[in-house]
Amino acid sequence: MMENANNKRTAAWETIKKLTLELNSQADADIIRQLESQKSIEEYIKRLIRDDIAKSIQIPLPGINSDLINDAEKNFDAVLSILKKVVSK
Repeated sequence: MMENANNKRTAAWETIKKLTLELNSQADADIIRQLESQKSIEEYIKRLIRDDIAKSIQIPLPGINSDLINDAEKNFDAVLSILKKVVSK
């Protein structure tokens, strides 16, 4: 039974891709501060990248001002944040 557990752990690690990021403590101080202020640096970076991917695949709608869409997204995020706080209490 122990061998099966070890095989599962090994298989899980085979799906992991580890990446590193080198930052200069002076030139990249703003980035370092921002990353260190996050609960989870990994989740923060993943969210930023996924947001960027989502923006790059969006199809512009004719006649709709992109600023209005951005404002709606910000308002939605604000409402969602408030709802999460209410639900967590």
